[in-house]
Amino acid sequence: MDAARRYSEAGLHDSAVVALRSFLDENPGMVSAWKALEDLHLRQGDYAGAVAVRQDRILATSDDEAAAQAAVRELRRRFDEASPVTYWEWRRAYNARRQARGERVSEVEFAETALGLGDADGALEHLGDAVDRRDPALITVWNNPMWDPLRQEPAFREIVETVRDLWRGPGGWGRRRPGGEGVRRPR
Repeated sequence: MDAARRYSEAGLHDSAVVALRSFLDENPGMVSAWKALEDLHLRQGDYAGAVAVRQDRILATSDDEAAAQAAVRELRRRFDEASPVTYWEWRRAYNARRQARGERVSEVEFAETALGLGDADGALEHLGDAVDRRDPALITVWNNPMWDPLRQEPAFREIVETVRDLWRGPGGWGRRRPGGEGVRRPR
């Protein structure tokens, strides 16, 4: 995974994809590698590639083959390559179904989906909830280009600062922020 990260940071996206695919051949259950591969495609605006990765990820990581096959069929049915918003709409519905079944869905995942659908306030709200829940996926706020549209927002900068404090501070993720309530939410 380190090689893929270095390739990606150097702008060698094809090499990063190859490195991640090779890693996933050996570690098909590694959700973070699937996420990194999907994100590479999204950064390139390659929604069809992201959909293909998401299909492979669902099939490789699900314990329920029938549910995985149904999710992949739904994704294929709903995704329209000419309309990338259909990818984000599918992700929102898929995550809502997962949550309704009692599965844990990261608030960062909900934030990404909200941002993909153009809802910056919703993304910030979910990121604030992620801070309150000490979601490990928050580490992406530092360097994932997904968050670039929010980087100038004061609420986003406060979230990044809070994540840094929590990450580096005494007690790490378990430390409460002064005031104990996480970050302020945009209203």
